[in-house]
Amino acid sequence: MARRALVLFLRVSDIGKRKFRLVAPALLLSSLLFEAAPPFPGRRLLLALLSLAISLLYLGEDLEKAWHSPSVVRHLRQRWLDLLVLGIVGLFGVERALLLAEPGAPGAPPRLALYATVFYTAALLKLVTRARRAVDFLAQLDLHPSQTIVASFLGAILVGSLLLTLPEATVAGVGTSFVDALFMATSAVCVTGLVVLDIGTQYTLYGQLVILTLIQAGGLGIMTFAALTTAFAGRRLRIRDQVALQGTLDAEAIGNIRQTIRAIFVSTFLLEALGSLALFIRWRPETPDPWEAAYWAAFHAISAFCNAGFSLFADSLVRYAGDPAVVVTVTSLIILGGLGFPVLANLTDVFRKTPVFRLQAPIRRGLGRLTLHSKAALAVTGLLLFGTMGLLLVLEWGNTLAGRPLPEKILIAYFQAVTPRTAGFNTVPIASLAPAGLFLLMLLMFIGGCPGSTAGGIKTTTVGVTVATLRAFLRNRERVELFERTIPQSLVNKATALTLVALGALALAIFGLTLTESGPFISLAFEAVSAFGTVGLSMGITPSLSDAGKLIVSATMFVGRIGPLTLVLAMAERPAAAPVTYPTDRVMIG
Repeated sequence: MARRALVLFLRVSDIGKRKFRLVAPALLLSSLLFEAAPPFPGRRLLLALLSLAISLLYLGEDLEKAWHSPSVVRHLRQRWLDLLVLGIVGLFGVERALLLAEPGAPGAPPRLALYATVFYTAALLKLVTRARRAVDFLAQLDLHPSQTIVASFLGAILVGSLLLTLPEATVAGVGTSFVDALFMATSAVCVTGLVVLDIGTQYTLYGQLVILTLIQAGGLGIMTFAALTTAFAGRRLRIRDQVALQGTLDAEAIGNIRQTIRAIFVSTFLLEALGSLALFIRWRPETPDPWEAAYWAAFHAISAFCNAGFSLFADSLVRYAGDPAVVVTVTSLIILGGLGFPVLANLTDVFRKTPVFRLQAPIRRGLGRLTLHSKAALAVTGLLLFGTMGLLLVLEWGNTLAGRPLPEKILIAYFQAVTPRTAGFNTVPIASLAPAGLFLLMLLMFIGGCPGSTAGGIKTTTVGVTVATLRAFLRNRERVELFERTIPQSLVNKATALTLVALGALALAIFGLTLTESGPFISLAFEAVSAFGTVGLSMGITPSLSDAGKLIVSATMFVGRIGPLTLVLAMAERPAAAPVTYPTDRVMIG
């Protein structure tokens, strides 16, 4: 009897799989919309039924796959993570349905908010792994890599916005407006850190976890997460997706994509775990609840490594301005996240192969294996870091640093030299800095971090190539050279185009804010540069922005995260097969 019932269940699910592939997305979208809707009679029961329906639909599909698999054991071994996500969907979906269907239960108990967080996250992840028609549809659109990157970030922002509009996302239980939710989701996916609502006091655990998930996904890159999900779903990456990932991750060849993704995830979670451990040891004495200290540590470690700058504390990290443990841990995570995965991989390879314990083989021989990209990134990073630190000590000595002991002054200057590299944390109120200090921070925010990292801005290597180009021009040399290597003219042109497009996008954002907002110009300009550099530092005007101003800042954050040149290439028409070559002529310059 049980076997016949199982066969009947599998047949029904197989019919649904073949004829109703849009049922799961429709049910999930309906559940999200009803979650965000105002309360009405029967709403809780409807949500309970939707949770059960989604869980059963996913369960039926996976049981059907296991039933028709040649080897059930091999199927379970290859799809263990996919089945684990299925178990989470089923467990939390059923438990959530029981809570919702319980008569006389409160509107949104803490357990219900937590179950909603886990259920929707797992259901969306499961939906990605099964959406073959969606993949086929995107393939039919014939998107080139730049358009794929833009579409992936837009999709993550839209999903995050819908999740943050749910009543469970805020402490007040009313959700947020779509504009505010869009702003927060964009800031999280673009790892910026600008907020219109305080995360620690106005968002529930559900809302905080949604933001943290968006930070992690945006920091590593949506395409990277999609590739990992595809691999866990037992599928192979298409050539088009591998090309997009090759440009995103700066991989040398398409064949190295899988190894690069594996290295990125291992290094990311290892460094975040070490940072979380260090912060947990520091914050454990501050709270009687060890889980709360662990949550603080994990949230800030992920936010720091992803260069997001989101904090659970209303004053960011001002209370820890003179705390060496917090300052060193957070800045180390920021620097490592801002160097970029290609540089970290190169450094790991260098130190792994360098025989440091042999006197006859000095370290210098190992350092010679640094790539030109790593040398340029490290050189510009070091120059900006220590140069800015010295300048801030001079500029703020009698201002924000006045009356503080020397060690604390050094820590504050060091932290503020690191954080404008797209991190967004601060240990002193930004509005209290001198105008010269604010201009210096704006310059650093515009430059940003390194390519292939979680940082924004025009990137350090772009500045390095631009400076090398200027030096070649002043020396009347036709070739641009950097560290005894010749830079291809195509890279010089790309660096110049990127800088010009970035300046144009930034000027347009500042102009738009001056039309919609009434604050001081320096505050509006600082806000625009912070958004473009995906930094998150602000002079305090973010919560008071109008809806139009929030949309402008959101668009600026998006452009700054994916890169202005990537956006231009995504919107540009494809080149003709045989472009016309026009005669050469001259114009006067300067």
